[in-house]
Amino acid sequence: MSVKNNGKEFNDLTAKVLEILSQGKGKVQKNIKLKGPDGLREVDVLYEEKNGLGRKVCTVIECKDYGRKIDVKIVDGFVSKCKDIHADVGVLISRRGFSRTAIQKAKRENIGLQMLQDIEDLDGNSFVNEIPIWVRLLSPKVRVSFSFRVEKETVVSNVWRVNEVNLEEKLGEEIDKIWNNLDDIVFPSTISELGIFPPYYFLGDDGAKIYLSEDSIELYVEEIWLKGSLGKIGNVKILTDIMEDLHNIICFADDINLEQFIRISPNEVPEECQFLTAKEKVSDFRFFARRIEEVGNL
Repeated sequence: MSVKNNGKEFNDLTAKVLEILSQGKGKVQKNIKLKGPDGLREVDVLYEEKNGLGRKVCTVIECKDYGRKIDVKIVDGFVSKCKDIHADVGVLISRRGFSRTAIQKAKRENIGLQMLQDIEDLDGNSFVNEIPIWVRLLSPKVRVSFSFRVEKETVVSNVWRVNEVNLEEKLGEEIDKIWNNLDDIVFPSTISELGIFPPYYFLGDDGAKIYLSEDSIELYVEEIWLKGSLGKIGNVKILTDIMEDLHNIICFADDINLEQFIRISPNEVPEECQFLTAKEKVSDFRFFARRIEEVGNL
């Protein structure tokens, strides 16, 4: 049994892409009904942004996820809708492109035409696939070195817990806090900045507290640079303006596949380049310790 394509997924994707490209300058709304002379007209996506004079400009966007090119009849119907609701700008977005006569009609009526595709849908020899991409991978690390004193032999299975606080989770929270300001990272470098204060201790499996002396728990972010090409990244969308022959490349960073990228030194990164930023899970707990045999009060 086949599932009918109602276009919702493509509409949602279009709205998400516009939100990314607008960078918060305008308002994106989906499935809006606007008043026309013959009643309400449904709009797939409405984009509103103020121009330099402070006037609100309304762009009406219709999304067509058809298995074929959009023909002139679709353009005719969209032109009528734009006139009815007094749209400032009208744009048709298709996954499969437009027929020659549809493009001619759109040019004459000043209707924008754009094509939104997955990079997988492009020709394997397309220049877009070979566009170089640099990735700045931020990997939070922990380096611990200290001395400890014990009254009896004990086992500590979870060295991530200091003062009964999960250090990995705490670091993850800090990464999330700074994630929206990656160009100016101020990352906590000491454990006290995480709200964990001395005396520090591990909790042994038997419940005994193992106090740490000469404590040095260093938190830092390792910056790793990778290079690859656009065709090696998963979940990349290409928004092409048919009239201007311009391409917008949108990469959804949560889905980047870095396995085919190669690691490079920071000196190999061009001074002016567009790069993506990705984050790794807190990792690499580097653990250095020595045991002090004598027992005493800390």
